[in-house]
Amino acid sequence: MIASARATEQAAGKPLPRMRSALLLALAAPAIAELLSTSAPPAEFFVPWVFCLFVAFYGGSAVTIRELAIRWGKGWPTILLLGAAFGILQEGLATRAFFDPAWRSLGPIAGQGRALGVNWIWTCDAILYHAVFSTALPILLVYQVFPAARQARWLRRGELAAWAGIFALGAAVFLYSGKDRYQPQPVLLAGCVAAIGVFCVLARKAPSAAPFTSAPGKVAPGGLALVSFLCTLGLVLQIYLVPLAHSAGLTAAFLAALMTGAGYALGRVLRGEEGGLVAGALGAFGMVGLFRGLNPSGPATALALVGVSSVVLAVYFWKHAQAGEAEPRALGAAPRPTMAAAAGASGGAGLFAGAGTAVAFERPLPEAHPASQPSVAWRAFEICVAAVALLVSSPIILALAIIVRRGTPGPALFWQERLGIGRKPFRFVKFRTLHNDARQRFPELYAYRYSSEDLRNLKFKLVNDPRVTPQGRWMRKSTLDELPNFWNVLRGEMALVGPRPEIPEMLPYYTGEMLLKFSVRPGLTGLAQIAGRGHLDFHETVRLDVEYVKRRSPVLDLKIMVMTVYKAITQEGAF
Repeated sequence: MIASARATEQAAGKPLPRMRSALLLALAAPAIAELLSTSAPPAEFFVPWVFCLFVAFYGGSAVTIRELAIRWGKGWPTILLLGAAFGILQEGLATRAFFDPAWRSLGPIAGQGRALGVNWIWTCDAILYHAVFSTALPILLVYQVFPAARQARWLRRGELAAWAGIFALGAAVFLYSGKDRYQPQPVLLAGCVAAIGVFCVLARKAPSAAPFTSAPGKVAPGGLALVSFLCTLGLVLQIYLVPLAHSAGLTAAFLAALMTGAGYALGRVLRGEEGGLVAGALGAFGMVGLFRGLNPSGPATALALVGVSSVVLAVYFWKHAQAGEAEPRALGAAPRPTMAAAAGASGGAGLFAGAGTAVAFERPLPEAHPASQPSVAWRAFEICVAAVALLVSSPIILALAIIVRRGTPGPALFWQERLGIGRKPFRFVKFRTLHNDARQRFPELYAYRYSSEDLRNLKFKLVNDPRVTPQGRWMRKSTLDELPNFWNVLRGEMALVGPRPEIPEMLPYYTGEMLLKFSVRPGLTGLAQIAGRGHLDFHETVRLDVEYVKRRSPVLDLKIMVMTVYKAITQEGAF
């Protein structure tokens, strides 16, 4: 396998980025484990001798572990097991945080899960953290940057020995610095040494595999990014917030849930479905850094900058993950379909057709306008807003889901195919506000055949729409049914501000300048939503959408967001 990878690169005339990969990993490991996670503030991390020590200890460990796994013909299980052994070395023998009840990083977890002189909850947290964030995640990050280096040996035998020596030197310094710290019973330290040996043996005997290839999987990058984001953020909450409930059982249950999520992510990585994992974890670290930056008693500015850096990196790796995903076919590429809409599975009635509806058109679809992508800074802002909105509103979302499910038969969420930037379809999600069988009960409302006169008077939202459920009526007026749209924003399919996403059935009625609407990402809100909303007809809505595309700017977007909050409170144009 390694020989074939080298042959492929040499045939292409590209040298393998061997040493660059090793150096990037040596820098990424301490940066993620200590800096981006805000475990070490920038003022401490960038002290020259501290920085060198972190690179030697964390970086030397990650490089050595990765090279051993490659030489042994192993994969991610071996990397994680060796990373767990590193965590025991760091937290059990060096800092002795497993045993010290006054260790500074314990916080409220110090008084929970302690038995036989060991804080077992912190022990599990620390081993999981170092296996994933100090070892596996930095390696995965390097694979994203240098895909050609996945299956190759980065180091020759002498170079590997040098890196192992650097790691040993860093470990010796850490161990020496901890010799005068908390003194546990010798049997506990001996247990740590034995545990490290067990993990190393298990790593060596793990099944041989070749999981370093990246193959398209069944799970979209957005799903894995969400799992990674929630697990990373959950680990922070599990250490610093959950213990405030003073329930060791709750803390342990939360930890078990985190391990379940981590196990799911590992299973997907073993199948080559790793897209989005790095972005999700970095995005969570970014949120932690930004929130800690709001604390006036700490190094606010420095931590906020770390948080922003994490978010920018998350955006970069999210774009990288999306680029690796198979691009959906643009509807404009279809060959002369007809206007007959085949009734498909409606999975849950929505405002228009069901998510399973196959659409066809009578005439050729119009030419597309060039797509316009957002800047990295603005996209990072959108990710932060969407993530915070989903996190803060999660109790409301859960309550609404229960209300919808108990109100009328059918699912709580409604998924539907909508048109995004460049007229590429994506799965739009909102709360279901219509009866589940609305398509069967009111087929005339789903024909989508309009004359020019019809279009001039066409309003998609009816004042007394018979399809709307009792719960859906007040949810629409309050705009709460659109809360799940933040998931589409987090995935990058929608923007905070832009034209509302169109259904495929209406695409044939767009001509000329109207098609500018599809040159930007659809949004949660837009000019049409603050200038009349449901009172506007089809042409008025499209005219405002095109006007937004021509005038759009960050300042205009912020004005629209502020006006949207006002309109949502007054419920103007909502029914």
